[in-house]
Amino acid sequence: MNMKKQIVAAVMAAAVVLSAASCGTKTDYDVKLDKKEIVLPCTVDGLGEGYRLDASNTFQIGGSNNGASLMKGDDVYGRVVTDETRIEDIDGKSNIHSLVIFGGEEGNDVKFSVNGVELGATAEEVKKELGVPDVSSDASLKYRKGKTTVVFLLTEGVVTGISVADSGYERK
Repeated sequence: MNMKKQIVAAVMAAAVVLSAASCGTKTDYDVKLDKKEIVLPCTVDGLGEGYRLDASNTFQIGGSNNGASLMKGDDVYGRVVTDETRIEDIDGKSNIHSLVIFGGEEGNDVKFSVNGVELGATAEEVKKELGVPDVSSDASLKYRKGKTTVVFLLTEGVVTGISVADSGYERK
């Protein structure tokens, strides 16, 4: 994953985490990774077989090193935000409460969708399925329902990344 996408992922994850307002664990959208329903927060095991976290490439949210790369094999599929406060504590048992998945990377055949909208969809397809976004720009479409925030990252009007966060998550 190139550096620009990593920076965008970190910024989007921070924006999603900082929008927290309520508590809960059930995702308010139909979120699927490789056709498996995802409910946040979850552990990496909850994402499906073959996924792992790589804590050697962390980033900070709220002053803590609680972000890591989401890997499948040797491929980086995205970034996650966990409830850990130290790099050395991030592992497969860490609670993931924010997930950013990128498409279009060579070798990355991830199937990630929100309410049936997949990576590679157009901005118009997103709006047709989910309606008018709460916040929009040329770079993203942001939706909020209940305790879940979804951001579709756009490049030239095409979804190249999707961020999903339990925006009501409170670190224990």
